[in-house]
Amino acid sequence: MTGSGPVVRKKTYELVADRLTAEIGERRLRPGNALPTERQLTQEYRVGRSSVREALRMLNEDLGRMLTALQEMHDGLDSEERYIDADVRFHLAIAAATKNRCALHMMQALRKLFHRALSSVYHIPGSPQTSLAQHRLILDAIAAGRPQEARRRMQEHLTRVEGDIERTFADGPEHRYPPLAEALGV
Repeated sequence: MTGSGPVVRKKTYELVADRLTAEIGERRLRPGNALPTERQLTQEYRVGRSSVREALRMLNEDLGRMLTALQEMHDGLDSEERYIDADVRFHLAIAAATKNRCALHMMQALRKLFHRALSSVYHIPGSPQTSLAQHRLILDAIAAGRPQEARRRMQEHLTRVEGDIERTFADGPEHRYPPLAEALGV
């Protein structure tokens, strides 16, 4: 047997959410345009209203958590604790939206480590503002259903943060860690 684990069946609302995200990514549904009505979606996808409602709720909830964290980062630019708490919540919201339990558990396990690392990064001039702008680009790609762009934007963000840290602490003892993006599996 060459199987790599059990076959996982997605719930109908997850399939509807995947289809909607794909249509946004393929530009058949454009960001900012009104979605088809619930009735239109039930007819087009041949699913029940509850599946359509749950898919829309799930998509809105995931994006809502990311957007809220982004707004709280902006509002907390003058407060290290508020900014960092929101930054961590942004990354946790992305991990949760993947529906990958392993990724979410890893992010939760590393939460305190991120807090400490971000505390150093917060004090690098311009870094919080640049991170905020990069997070906005990541969220835009996610909301538009462009996962490859979101992944690329996240890699750029992590590489930039890593570079900021290396430049800022270059005079300190030499430590060799794997690149941040690689360590996070991005």
